[in-house]
Amino acid sequence: MSSLGGVSVVRAVKKRWRKIALLAVISVALATWASLGLLTKKYQAHTTLLVQPLVPAEGISYDQLLTNERLTVTYGEIIKSYTIARNVIKTLGLNTTETKLLRKLSVSPVKDSLVLALRVTDPDPDLAIKIAAAFASDFVRKLPDFMHVENVSVLDSARLLNSGRPVSPNPALYAGVAFFLALNTGIGVSILLEYLNRTVDDEDTLEQVLSAPVLGVIPVYPAPAVIEGGDRKPSKRVPCVDDPRSSVAEAFRSLRTGIRHIPFEHVIRTILVTSPLPLEGKTSVAVGLAACLAQEGRQVLLMDCDLRHPSVHEFFDLSNERGLTDVLAARHSLPDCVFPTQVSGLKVLPAGQLPPDPAGVLSQIGFSALLESFRNTYDTVILDAPPLLSAADGQILGKLCDGVLLVVKADATQTESVRRSKRLLARVGARIIGSVLNAKRPDRRGHYGYSVF
Repeated sequence: MSSLGGVSVVRAVKKRWRKIALLAVISVALATWASLGLLTKKYQAHTTLLVQPLVPAEGISYDQLLTNERLTVTYGEIIKSYTIARNVIKTLGLNTTETKLLRKLSVSPVKDSLVLALRVTDPDPDLAIKIAAAFASDFVRKLPDFMHVENVSVLDSARLLNSGRPVSPNPALYAGVAFFLALNTGIGVSILLEYLNRTVDDEDTLEQVLSAPVLGVIPVYPAPAVIEGGDRKPSKRVPCVDDPRSSVAEAFRSLRTGIRHIPFEHVIRTILVTSPLPLEGKTSVAVGLAACLAQEGRQVLLMDCDLRHPSVHEFFDLSNERGLTDVLAARHSLPDCVFPTQVSGLKVLPAGQLPPDPAGVLSQIGFSALLESFRNTYDTVILDAPPLLSAADGQILGKLCDGVLLVVKADATQTESVRRSKRLLARVGARIIGSVLNAKRPDRRGHYGYSVF
């Protein structure tokens, strides 16, 4: 695709072609309406004068003129003089000045001839003819007084041009110019917006920035609000369970399919789900993916490894009083901290009591051993981790897992945040298996019509 200053012109236009087209249509309509209804119509009358190369008996001789063409040009300047204009105003009884009248007149020699063409433009077609005829006849009558010659005659009587139709305004011309300007303005603005836009807004951008496949696109899903403590808060929902026929549930099933067909040599059993920054929907994606994998018949464990702001338990109405940290600290046994859910085959290990040093807890040998035991017990283990750019936890977990799934919020996450996340994961040797574009709004054609978290 062609580019301009690092911005894909084709992509910029493709994203906003409807707005560009609408701008062009509106501009053409306004130009046409203005030219037909607002602007004054003007007509143009035309007449010609023939300059004959006759040698005068007295006065200025032709030998004193450089060429016949120069003589024609001289006559043209005489016609446009204030003296001739004043005579025309007097003859026709016009209520105007010489300057205003001469603005309506144009005089030009016809190329390679001794003919002068006079054109007069006026809103009144009849008056345009009269003015053109008056200029021609008055010049022929007054020329002997100026130059003592009589070698000019009227070749064509004054008549309207353009078959009597107005020469101005020209709706077709104005519409064409408006279309051209609107089209170029729309393209220019699109390129500028594309250049200024630093967010990830589609799959192509995310795939290009991350250098990894986009395994799923999750549409916006307005979860119904619930009353909690007098405040309305969005409820935590599992689309594949609560609304299995929605486009969101279908999007998670597509994500499941994408993960199942990742072309890696080794089987991927432990998947870390994280995001560059908070509020990008990484927990919702982790929950939705885990539920879809379990519905496929797998034994799945969903671990809440966000030991700073855990929320996995809220999706399944579970308690967070005991969980991962309690197992590692030997306060509770593992069976007491792993909870079944309403989804057959899916179990949840909440975060548990929040430690003062989350990164230190996740760096313990005990956590690595626990994760390895889960790898041998479950078909798939999904780990929900803190955002990569907010804490070091994600890098620690990424190194321990088989693959990392990066969640990016459409039209919100900056491309530079994605690049920084990629560098952090690469630094610890973590493998990015792909990404998820989350909260993608539907386009005008109705895609993602049911409208994630």
